[in-house]
Amino acid sequence: MTHWRMIAGAASLALAGLLAPAAAQSPAAESVEVAPGLRASVVSLKRLPGKPLVQLDYVLENTGDATVDLGDAGLADIQGLSGIGLLDFANETEYRIGTADDCLCSDAPDDNALARGARFEGWAWFSPPATADGKLAVRFGSARPILDVPLE
Repeated sequence: MTHWRMIAGAASLALAGLLAPAAAQSPAAESVEVAPGLRASVVSLKRLPGKPLVQLDYVLENTGDATVDLGDAGLADIQGLSGIGLLDFANETEYRIGTADDCLCSDAPDDNALARGARFEGWAWFSPPATADGKLAVRFGSARPILDVPLE
């Protein structure tokens, strides 16, 4: 079974109410544990007026007792915070953060590290087609996606 089909299958179960914890939480307040001690939350997902772009605003929080390496958590590489994606189940497409010369996103914290108790507020731009509307899923690294995030 392909990775995409496994994600789509899990989303179908969640949407059907069979995975109640994921479906029962409010999307705006929902967060996901990306790695031990590292939580990611969606603040907003919105189209930019007059631009073919969608902006994701999010927060990363280190709730653990040690510094978290965002590269080890699957969120960052040498180009920045690239391990974040949008999943459009209706169109069976995953959208990655846009790039120009660099990632069209927030610069990662120094050394891709988030100190104990630290909070990082970031943004990223994506360019999904106009047919992507309604609700999308947001994936941080290899953590389970946050489902049903409204696209405003």
